[in-house]
Amino acid sequence: MAMATKRWCEAAACWRAVLDKDSDASAAVYRKLSRAYRYQGDLAKAEEIIHQGRASHPSDISLNSELAKIAMVRKDWLEAIARWRRIIDEFGDKTPPKAFLALCDAHRRLGDLGAAQAAAREGRAKHPTDIRLAVEGAEIAIERAEIAMDREEWCQAARNVEGAFGDEKAIWWERAVEATEAGTGSLFDPWVKAAPALLEFIDEP
Repeated sequence: MAMATKRWCEAAACWRAVLDKDSDASAAVYRKLSRAYRYQGDLAKAEEIIHQGRASHPSDISLNSELAKIAMVRKDWLEAIARWRRIIDEFGDKTPPKAFLALCDAHRRLGDLGAAQAAAREGRAKHPTDIRLAVEGAEIAIERAEIAMDREEWCQAARNVEGAFGDEKAIWWERAVEATEAGTGSLFDPWVKAAPALLEFIDEP
């Protein structure tokens, strides 16, 4: 209840009490206690709890993700990249789309659009139907293309635009159009939200 109402001090005290009473506490207990500390701004305690949790639950992806999120909050982008990359390499196909999106974000914060696009492409290979990764990849490709055009590097600009979707261009166009025609509240709802961006980035095949 305290977590739901954002009473972080109270939430931290409650989860701390649970952890103190149970030496075999689940990964969720460590994660929620760490998150309560993180939302209070106490990143040192948040990270300490995650390290304790990982010692008991080394294969829990959520604890590893929390550790990467702490680096993101600190704006330590190099460390965040290293942590997200470790998750992707260790958990492989079990890695959720949000890990790739976060990795893209960290690379973009450092101005490395090439690495960001590579991360989006890697994520799409594992999650080909995830619309967020598709849009992220398209946005990065268009941003790189615009930079190339400003520099009058026309061939590079064309490659970046084409690289946004490649052979899947027709598929993404069709899905975006279907989403637009379906309307809000339909089974295509995630596509409805993303369709304007997709239609902006993709020329009709």
